[in-house]
Formats: sequence, structure tokens, C-alpha cells
Amino acid sequence: MKHLFALLSLLVLAPSLWAQDAAESAISHLQNGINCSREEAERLYRTINFFADGVTSDLTYIASSRDDFAAKQKAINRTIRDYFENGNSIIQVSSISKDPENPDIFDFTIRRYLYRLANMKNRYTKVELTFQQDYLGMGQIYPDGTDFELSISLWQIFRGWKDNMLAYQDATKKKFRLAFKKIGDDKYDVKIKEALATETIDLNKFYQKFKIEDK
Repeated sequence: MKHLFALLSLLVLAPSLWAQDAAESAISHLQNGINCSREEAERLYRTINFFADGVTSDLTYIASSRDDFAAKQKAINRTIRDYFENGNSIIQVSSISKDPENPDIFDFTIRRYLYRLANMKNRYTKVELTFQQDYLGMGQIYPDGTDFELSISLWQIFRGWKDNMLAYQDATKKKFRLAFKKIGDDKYDVKIKEALATETIDLNKFYQKFKIEDK
């Protein structure tokens, strides 16, 4: 995952020259936002990207894998332990199935949400949940001594099939609120406090919005 931060969210196209500019901007804002050295800001930038890669990879596996439930349950426990404050952290789910212009939004605890993802096969015969890795945004930093909070936003792509027919698809901008706790001279423990659905649109509109081809 690449690219982060401005006082207002940034959207970045990855492997272009924009990516280099966005990375430089992100590092600079991190350095100024928590008043740290350039070296520490670069480490934080790498940490955020690594963290985003990990959590999105786990969510994709839980939703899309055809492995048995026992394997998914292990992944659920690991995901909560490694990435979330606790099993009661809130994550929002949105749907445009009733009204494409006014999404329905529902709150779940992360544990309930992950079990819901793991059981998508009861609703669809095939599920694809992925994250658009070419687009990532970062919000404002809120420092608290050596610790701080910030939000990262990225687009989640969902498709569900019934038999061989595509039954539902959307793109949702997810905003993950992260808490960083310093645990050493150059290391942070990162946990998700909540994940909000800030925008949901039809997948075709998403592709049109960013002028990219349907995958």
C-alpha cells in the first residue's frame, strides 16, 4: 500500500511520479504533526503502509476464501489480536441495495463483523472483497505526548454472486481510526479504534470516478 497524508485526505495514484510526491508529503506531515525527526517519520510511513497491507489482506481472506470455517475462525482471532483495540471495536457496513443515492449504514463490533464476513457464503455463492491498493488517504494527526491518533482512508471493493450471476457490487470508502502507542525509541504499537463507512457508490461509478478499467 502506498501514500498518505494531508490535512485534508489525499488520493494518490500509485506507481506514477505522483506516488513519490505523495510519499514525500506524507513523511513531511508526519514529521511536523508529531514533531519528530525525518528518520522517525520515514519509519512511521513504512509502519502505516505495512499495517494497512496486513489488515486489508486479512479482511480479504476472511470474506473471499473458500477455506473451512475453522481456518477462518483462526484468522478472525488473529486479526482482532493484531490489528484492533479489542473485539468490541466498531466497524461500519454500508449498502446501496435499497437506494443507490442514500446508503444504509449499520454498526457492528469487529468480532461480529468478521463472523459476518466469514459467513457470506450463506448469502452468496461467491464473494470478492478487495481493497483498491492504488488509492490511500490519511487524515489529520492528533498527538498525545509520545502517542498519537490519525485516520487512513481507502476504497473497499465488494462483489457478490448468486449462482453465476452478479447480484450486488459496490465501492465503499473506509476510514480507519488508528491509535499509535510508542513502545520503544523507534517502534509503535498500532491498533484500529474504529472503521467508518464514509462513502458508498455503485462499483461502475467508482471506476468512472477514478477513470480506471473494471478489474
